[in-house]
Amino acid sequence: MDDDWKYVNKKPIESEDNEKYWIMLYDEYLERFGLGEKFEKYLKLLQKKAVLQCKFITTNERFVINEIEIQNAKIESMQIHFGDGQSIEKTLIYLGKWLGYPLRIKETTVVEYYEILNEYGKWSNKEK
Repeated sequence: MDDDWKYVNKKPIESEDNEKYWIMLYDEYLERFGLGEKFEKYLKLLQKKAVLQCKFITTNERFVINEIEIQNAKIESMQIHFGDGQSIEKTLIYLGKWLGYPLRIKETTVVEYYEILNEYGKWSNKEK
């Protein structure tokens, strides 16, 4: 991919091509890192819930509601793995404190951010 897209939002300009470039960037990200096991499991739970909801609508079997509620509980328990919606800026602050030096949003590549986040996750799991 072109080095102009090495940094996200390097020069924020409204353009008709923004969506095209975002899709290219995200496709490259998915190709390199994938969705992650937890997120894939989360998507499968959502899919199973949708299938159960369809089953309830077509059969009107009341016990399916219990199965849907079980899926809801599993989905809710998985959502803790996706953070509390902190901004990238706040995350960079915390990661920078952990590293011992500041991370600048316009200087940190997506790949660097992902790798630092992964290393922090490994480190925090060891500390538990």
